[in-house]
Amino acid sequence: MVKTTSLILTFVLVSLLIIREVLFEGAAAPPTSLPKAPIIDMHVHIAGLGYGESGCFVSEEMKKSYKFDYYLAAFGVKRQELEAEGDQLLVQRLANTIEASDK
Repeated sequence: MVKTTSLILTFVLVSLLIIREVLFEGAAAPPTSLPKAPIIDMHVHIAGLGYGESGCFVSEEMKKSYKFDYYLAAFGVKRQELEAEGDQLLVQRLANTIEASDK
């Protein structure tokens, strides 16, 4: 049984590799040289606390974590500000930070 399963898996793997080789056409665009300026690749996770009827939520465990206030500080906000102005404040602060950064 194990030998049969191994043979089937090997056949499937080889078949997929052959199909990939036959159907693969390469890059969609020809390669170009990289820009001289440094490239920064990043992403951001953003969440809210539900203020301003945003519909966002963070688990109680996360809210109680020591890390949570550090996350808010990274966005330049405090819990009291979010409660007063709504979760949209997080998005505004992030957008302002990106806008002010060097391009």
